[in-house]
Amino acid sequence: MDDIPDRADIKVTPPVIFSIYLAVGFLFAWASSLHALPGVLARGLGISLLLAAAAVATTAILALNRHGTPIHPRHATTAIVGEGPYRFSRNPLYLSLVAIYFGLALLLNSLWMVLLGIALAVTLQRVVILAEERYLEDKFGESYLAYKAKVSRWL
Repeated sequence: MDDIPDRADIKVTPPVIFSIYLAVGFLFAWASSLHALPGVLARGLGISLLLAAAAVATTAILALNRHGTPIHPRHATTAIVGEGPYRFSRNPLYLSLVAIYFGLALLLNSLWMVLLGIALAVTLQRVVILAEERYLEDKFGESYLAYKAKVSRWL
């Protein structure tokens, strides 16, 4: 009997990782007055990123739902989705999380949060995305490798 779980071997979920970085970022923003950009520019870019992230996340969730595959990374993936934002990014939900983080960093105009946003992206890639890619390669083989060759990891 095969006792290997049908899911990616992810130790910490993306929302937990995001929440940790957000809490630390808020502390740094509160403790430091180092600004990333001039105020009006930072707010405008921050709002734009938040709106773009909401649009990408919504369309990604709808695409996953249409294919009947779960959103949660600790559940079995049932299909490779290549429509909606998945045509341009293999990880549009993680891209959205990072965009939300940068949007909030810019709304708070915190240079420290911007720098932590880079670390968030690296952490998601190393802790979550690489494990998911190994799982999807094992589960879907050539069809996932073909998708992976065609579509970029982030953008």
